[in-house]
Order: sequence, then C-alpha cells, then structure tokens
Amino acid sequence: GEVVSAQGYEYDNLYVHFFVELPTAHWSSPAFQQLSGVTQTCTTKSLGMDKVAHFSYPFTFEAFFLHEDESSDALPEWPVLYCEVLSLDFWQRYRVEGYGAVVLPATPATMTWPWH
Repeated sequence: GEVVSAQGYEYDNLYVHFFVELPTAHWSSPAFQQLSGVTQTCTTKSLGMDKVAHFSYPFTFEAFFLHEDESSDALPEWPVLYCEVLSLDFWQRYRVEGYGAVVLPATPATMTWPWH
C-alpha cells in the first residue's frame, strides 16, 4: 500500500500513524512482520482552497489466511487498516486531526478513502 497525501486539514506539519489489525481467528503474520508505521512529518502546500501534505509513503506487510474447516459456510473476518492523521506544532505537541478505519480489500485495487 501507500499513504499518498492528506488534504483539507486545518493545521500544518501533518503525519499519518497507521496499523493493520489481523483477526485472531485464521490469520497470522511472520513474527518479524511490522503491522504499523508512521509517515514523515510533512508541511502542507496550497491546492486551490485546500492545503495538501504529500507523503508518498509506501508500506508492505504479509498476512496468511489459515482456513482449516472447509465445510464451514461462515465468511471469514478480514484485516482492518486503522489510520490517524496528526499534526505537530511549534512546541512539539501533537494533535489528532482525523482518523478512520477500513476493511482491506480482498483483491488488489487502487482505492481512495476520505477520512475526517
């Protein structure tokens, strides 16, 4: 995945903290796998009436679905990506600007999620 940009937030010096939550049943990831990350802090630039922070922050992770009961008709739970947009002020204090969560898609896709 990639954290591309943040747009429409009130304050400057934005960064994004994100993590992937794997369902406890049937999912695993390698022990060394990091399921969270933080982008660099980015100043915003004006784009029309909005201010935009461009991160272009790529990330990857591995997760494995271990379905042992083939007879079960229940649909599996899917991993969830949680994100929060934060700002950093002159005194190095942070402020939560917005947050959100989305279930990761089952197939590769390019998607845009608006979080407030």
